[in-house]
Amino acid sequence: MRKGYSLFPYIPESKGGDIRREWPKNKGEEYFDWFLGIVDARIDNLLGHFREAITFDSSADLKRIGNKVAAELLSDECWREGGETTIKFRSGHMAVVDRGKVLTKIGYSLAADMGCLLAHLLLRDFGEKITWELVTKPKNDMYYLHPVLVGFDLPFEPVEVSIVCALRVIDGTESGDTWAQMYHRLTDTMKTKDTGP
Repeated sequence: MRKGYSLFPYIPESKGGDIRREWPKNKGEEYFDWFLGIVDARIDNLLGHFREAITFDSSADLKRIGNKVAAELLSDECWREGGETTIKFRSGHMAVVDRGKVLTKIGYSLAADMGCLLAHLLLRDFGEKITWELVTKPKNDMYYLHPVLVGFDLPFEPVEVSIVCALRVIDGTESGDTWAQMYHRLTDTMKTKDTGP
């Protein structure tokens, strides 16, 4: 990996989960505005790092750039063994689980930036059908106070989904084509907006 990849400014701690669930709604709204304000800079960071540019073929762009990201994700700088962690369930029961491989801050940043790129391309290509929204209820929603794209069968959280894609690349269950495949799966589930009578 070339030196100096700029880290994603917000990286949730892996122990204890995402603290956004504990935030008041107004802090979530501030985060939402902040996130939307950095998306373009994060995409520029990703493209500059790989000396890439986006074209008007989103699928080809995601495949080409995704394969470069995937190759870099496999480096030792991007992941580590997670070790064991204890999970406490609401019932009071506890379980020790092997966390497997986890992303380092660099790996997280690459994956988050790919999520930003995927969201950007979806909005560029289908902006009349999809939009950003902040999940504000219910509080137990897995994406509570996360920016999501709506207009699909289910809300899409591009950063979190991209993190999962990156972990699957590291585990060898997905390839660098995973982001292009996600683009196609999402466009296949896009809702048709009612245009009236």
